[in-house]
Amino acid sequence: MRPPFTIVGIGEGLFDCFPDGRQLPGGAPFNFAVQANRIASRFGGRAVPVTRIGKDDLGRKFAASIQAPLEGLQWDPVHPTGRVDVTLERGEPRYQIAENVAWDFIEYVPLECDAVCFGTLAQRSPRSRESIHRFVTSTPARALRLFDINLRQHYWDFSLIEQGLNLANAVKLNEEEMRIVSDLFDMESPVEFLTRFPLRTVILTQGAKGTTMYTREGITRGEPVSFKLAPNADSVGAGDASAAAATVGLVCGWPAKNVVALANTIGAWVASQPGALPDLPESIFSVAPSLT
Repeated sequence: MRPPFTIVGIGEGLFDCFPDGRQLPGGAPFNFAVQANRIASRFGGRAVPVTRIGKDDLGRKFAASIQAPLEGLQWDPVHPTGRVDVTLERGEPRYQIAENVAWDFIEYVPLECDAVCFGTLAQRSPRSRESIHRFVTSTPARALRLFDINLRQHYWDFSLIEQGLNLANAVKLNEEEMRIVSDLFDMESPVEFLTRFPLRTVILTQGAKGTTMYTREGITRGEPVSFKLAPNADSVGAGDASAAAATVGLVCGWPAKNVVALANTIGAWVASQPGALPDLPESIFSVAPSLT
């Protein structure tokens, strides 16, 4: 893909509320879009979050925090900005998600793009589900359609996962989600995704073990990456950052080994920092010096 290019993350935009009192903007597709914008801007592209927030104090705080283009931001005059209470169990985040909030009422907006990332959680309401499906199906045939299988509480079912896998041409999930989805569809290997569904790419995030990418051309495993943990470090947003890096690489047509290397490195960096959207240091891009 020659620049300029546009990537979209469509779905929930909310505040992650932590036990220590921190309130940080988040939501998987929002995290994805912000990190993808930071990465894509280095390679001639951009990323846009498409979400909906309330006309309230949290909504204004959310809008002021966005480090990405704003044309996909919708304001809801009735419903409040979403929030999630986050707790950590053995370092892994657990979520209590508020219902009937602004991102449950996302409206369709036409926006040309070369890639879109959509998940499961924002499809819990009929309004947002319809808008997301309409947006994804409106992308050109060449576009990357990345389905982020984020299984949150009871906000998903077999039909939703099956629809997403048939709508997408790429899927991203972690090891726990892989086990659940493999059981749902009676699959023994991530490679089976590529034969059962119209997918070109499977991105498996594996925490400290790094990221593995499966394509019709083969399997690419990157070397695990680690950074010194900062105070209050958590893994919130690490998978979103890995997906963002992989999406930029795929849109740009990078070799698989470079896609996975950057996904591993950026995911590991985010996991070493507090919150989902820490700044990305210049040195982190040294894994792809020949791609600039």
